[in-house]
Amino acid sequence: MKKVVRIRSITVAVALICATSVAACSSRGTTPPVTPTYPTTTVNLNGPTASSSTSAYPGSSVSVDKSFSVVLPVGWKPVTSSLPGVMIFVQAPTTTQGVRTNFNVLRQAAPGVNLQNILDQSRSSLEQSGYTVAIAQPSTIGGLQAQGIIATKTVQKQPVTERQYFVQQGTATYVTTMTSSTADAAAAETTQTAIFGTWAWKRS
Repeated sequence: MKKVVRIRSITVAVALICATSVAACSSRGTTPPVTPTYPTTTVNLNGPTASSSTSAYPGSSVSVDKSFSVVLPVGWKPVTSSLPGVMIFVQAPTTTQGVRTNFNVLRQAAPGVNLQNILDQSRSSLEQSGYTVAIAQPSTIGGLQAQGIIATKTVQKQPVTERQYFVQQGTATYVTTMTSSTADAAAAETTQTAIFGTWAWKRS
């Protein structure tokens, strides 16, 4: 019974941060965004596969709880959120297709909870909120296997895409969400993958 409660608490938090990122960061406008740049000679976009990465890249930003660091897109600005568990929340400096692309990471304690169960519960919750949800290709975050979903929904007449990935480290689950207009989803995916390639966990 305890596992069910934990899974539901994570699902609720994921749904809330999705709604917040769209509502707070959507706006009218067509100004092109600043093109994100990352280290080009040291970053493996697929990440290591055998174990977690603990070597931080130059220019990395550290999460609120200092459990990991990542290199964020140049020019992106921090977003203030009152939701508990938000480790990083940043947005592009301008809007495209009426949406300001943004990226956030949510941390939830989930000892002993299966990652696939968390993903399934989140998918179900988003579908109940009116999203169309598909399974994303697996990825790695800081060298650890990550599972993802792609959720789309029309918000204020604007098609929006959210690509979420879930990864477990220790007793915590981290939920990463990249939100953009659906027209910019491919570029947002590239940016999210690049961020994952710079993800480094704190040395234990």
